[in-house]
Amino acid sequence: MEHFPAICCFGGEPFLDFHTNSSIDPTDWSADLVKDPPSQDFLSALSKLGMSISQCQLFNITFNDVADQTMFDTYKASFQCR
Repeated sequence: MEHFPAICCFGGEPFLDFHTNSSIDPTDWSADLVKDPPSQDFLSALSKLGMSISQCQLFNITFNDVADQTMFDTYKASFQCR
């Protein structure tokens, strides 16, 4: 299964946006905080947005099984922060 990075800033946390009414169970995926030091690419991308690492967190998002990831792909869902 794939891993999806998600960057959330100002205390935000990732959530799934299906762009439609969908009844996916929020326990079908997990967002784990990445504790490794950020890469230079990550820091550069934040800098281009006018932000610093102290304002943002990087999450590694994974699905519990292939069926849930397939639903994500089928609906062309995305991860957002709130």
